Amino acid sequence: MLSKITLTKFFRVLPWIIILSLVDQATKEAVIRYFNYRGGKLEVTSFFNLVLTRNRGISFGIGGSWYIANMLFATLALILIPFLTYLAAKSTNTWQRIGYILIASGGLGNVIDRLKWS
Repeated sequence: MLSKITLTKFFRVLPWIIILSLVDQATKEAVIRYFNYRGGKLEVTSFFNLVLTRNRGISFGIGGSWYIANMLFATLALILIPFLTYLAAKSTNTWQRIGYILIASGGLGNVIDRLKWS
């Protein structure tokens, strides 16, 4: 059972997760626009280039072409985000709380990406 104090802390943590997810989306959009403007490639040195690419799956693109896998990963993240938010609210260690917030906001950004690009 959630105590009133934990519930209050939960709703103090939640805006940070949402804000960081929006920052994540904005920076991704800025990078995509920048690379599209430059033809998808950025020459850093004569032997080192950055190239825009997308990974539609998990590690090394595994499951990227499977719609059901993308939705499964998104569902799993949606289940874990409230739990991580709860852990952040419950934590008494500031760095631990920040860690939970960053992981949860990254997960929310991942869910948005999977829904946006699937």
